[in-house]
Amino acid sequence: MPLPLITLFLIGGAMLSVAVTYWAAIAEWFSERAAPWLEQHVPALAPHLKKAFIVIDQHVAGPVRRAIKRAWSAVRQHLLEATLTYKKSGGVWVQRNESYLQDQVGPRSKIIKRVEENTVDWDDLPESVRAASLARRQQSTSVDLIKTRDAEVHAMVQS
Repeated sequence: MPLPLITLFLIGGAMLSVAVTYWAAIAEWFSERAAPWLEQHVPALAPHLKKAFIVIDQHVAGPVRRAIKRAWSAVRQHLLEATLTYKKSGGVWVQRNESYLQDQVGPRSKIIKRVEENTVDWDDLPESVRAASLARRQQSTSVDLIKTRDAEVHAMVQS
């Protein structure tokens, strides 16, 4: 599997997992809060909106969850390690993405190391990195992307 395709899977999977994760929260909010309110105040509209949410869940959110799980499984076969490190250097934050991939599954696979670095504005840092920096004046924080994505996919499948 070519490296750009793996990168595309990672980025696409992350974006879709966020969307599907939020969909579960939106659907829960709708069923617990909005649907009862609609039934009480706008009873003619309530069944139509309930049906729309059911259709979206069956035909969009469900298939997307399954597609994300399949895509992550495919990427996971090639991705051996992936670490995202945020480090403050000279007054700016640097994001370093270090990944180890195998070009094919099997004993004769070639290991590819990929490193990307770019600067990140304070506002674009993940909340956990900003919090760690403020609380402990931490200058560096690492995230295991594989563990993070595994947990997200597992939580998505459970919802």
